Amino acid sequence: MLGYYEDAASVLHDLMEGYPDEHDYLIEMGYSHFMTGYVEDALHYYRKAQATGYKSPNMYCGLYCIYTALRLKNEALYIAQEGLNEYPDEPAMYENLGECYFERGWIADAKEILKEGIRKFPEDCGLRELLKKIEDETGNPDKGKDPPIGLIILLIMLLRKLKEKHVG
Repeated sequence: MLGYYEDAASVLHDLMEGYPDEHDYLIEMGYSHFMTGYVEDALHYYRKAQATGYKSPNMYCGLYCIYTALRLKNEALYIAQEGLNEYPDEPAMYENLGECYFERGWIADAKEILKEGIRKFPEDCGLRELLKKIEDETGNPDKGKDPPIGLIILLIMLLRKLKEKHVG
């Protein structure tokens, strides 16, 4: 699979020699770099496209993914919010912002934005899957943790002592 992206980058590189500021080529070059693991190079191409004044859902999704991969949380939040403001009729913009809120621990905000997206796009599987993931992971805060046996035993012992004091 990586070979396809590497081949695409080679072809795009040749095209970009004649059209260095063509935003479609810049976005595709950025995507190819991202998919082959060259995230910082991908960011360069996406930002160059953005600097031309170009805007598209693909640009916002790409920048969001890159910022997330680079752990640039503030930039990811900003671009997710801007993407939704620019393209409120794109389900992916709701998904990006919902995921961003979830990663920050803003569970109520994440659920709210995803539910808003689902109201607008009831057939979108990505929105529904992310909402279910958030509900599954936050519905059981002890998921994956051992029960607090020590605390339970301590409480039982304290209750017995209190009972003995009142009975005796």
